[in-house]
Amino acid sequence: MTKGSIDGDILTDIAGKKQALLEELERMEVLRRGVQAKLGYPEGAPGAKLAATDADCLATWESLLEKSERVSRMNALTGQMLSLRMKHNQEMLDYIRQIAEKTLYKPNGRNSAQPGPH
Repeated sequence: MTKGSIDGDILTDIAGKKQALLEELERMEVLRRGVQAKLGYPEGAPGAKLAATDADCLATWESLLEKSERVSRMNALTGQMLSLRMKHNQEMLDYIRQIAEKTLYKPNGRNSAQPGPH
């Protein structure tokens, strides 16, 4: 994102891989919630923490939560960067259109930016 030029094909490939990973994470989360409920733990974060404590994997669970929060912050930042890039691109396109409108050629072969008889 910080490079001057962006390869759209690479971004499309990354987006596809990211979507596949998100779908797999969602599948695993649905499974985890189901097991949590089946074992009689309360719903939500309190139940998950209790289940992790009982399974002696609380440190791993907390590490996973920290990483998830970091990814969420990074995704938000990436979204902001994309919005800024799109705004900049739109401003550049508007500027190019504005210049092009000022330099359109008239039937006599001259453009409005050239001095001389019109």
